Amino acid sequence: MKKSVGNVFIGLMYTLLYAPLLVMIFFSFNSAKSTSVFKGFSLKWYRELFHSDSIMTALKNTLLLAVTSALIATILGTAAAV
Repeated sequence: MKKSVGNVFIGLMYTLLYAPLLVMIFFSFNSAKSTSVFKGFSLKWYRELFHSDSIMTALKNTLLLAVTSALIATILGTAAAV
């Protein structure tokens, strides 16, 4: 009995954690500006996102930082292991 209550609790927690993410992913493909009414499937907002110069600069900086930190961590981790 206790195990099934634990499984229900874990299932409820996963639902509460991931449901808002899934709703936002679903509505990100909405053609309307409103997030309360789904008017149709569209990639409009993603096209606008990748045409913004400031967003592309931020993406470039993020990728540069990620690659640099991964490279440094790999070098330091290998040196520490040796």
